Amino acid sequence: MIMQALKEQTKEAHNQVEEVSYSSNIMDGSLNLKQYTTIIVANYIFNKAVEDVAYPLLESIDMADRFEIAARRKTALLKADLSHLGVDVDGVDTFYAQMPSAEIALGYLYVAEGSTLGGAVIARALAKNKNLETVKAYNFYGCYGDNVGNMWKNFIIAMESSAPRLNNNEAILAGGRSAFDFFGKCLETAKAFTLVEV
Repeated sequence: MIMQALKEQTKEAHNQVEEVSYSSNIMDGSLNLKQYTTIIVANYIFNKAVEDVAYPLLESIDMADRFEIAARRKTALLKADLSHLGVDVDGVDTFYAQMPSAEIALGYLYVAEGSTLGGAVIARALAKNKNLETVKAYNFYGCYGDNVGNMWKNFIIAMESSAPRLNNNEAILAGGRSAFDFFGKCLETAKAFTLVEV
């Protein structure tokens, strides 16, 4: 089961990213506007890389429909969030990760989709935060609306059916680990962009 292996092999990296991406601040209601902006910038950089690099790799092996990539695009939502925050995306320093194969790309997609799984919970926590009263919508964190559970189930099915066909689980796992490292770099860039206190 590739999904279980991904969860196990990226657990430490996942925990490390959560420690530096204000997870506790989100849940305890202490996240400030600059920190929220930083998170949205980081997610914009990360998701732009996934959509610009990983998605074409899936298209090249006829797996785009299987993974419903048209419905999983999030950069437009992140741009809307950034626009509401007064951030010009043209000023954001985007960069791409090395994804030399579709297997590596699937590891990145696992991290991208996993980050939206808890999006509804995060959106509710953010909506209660008095520091964020000027934020009127959470487009990224509410990206799938009531369909978040079905989108995750469909992703699991696509991953579990694709891994045997590709027959390179080690590369998929390496992609998952690399994706967390890449998100860490996106976060560092976002913190420098927003001049948030590290």
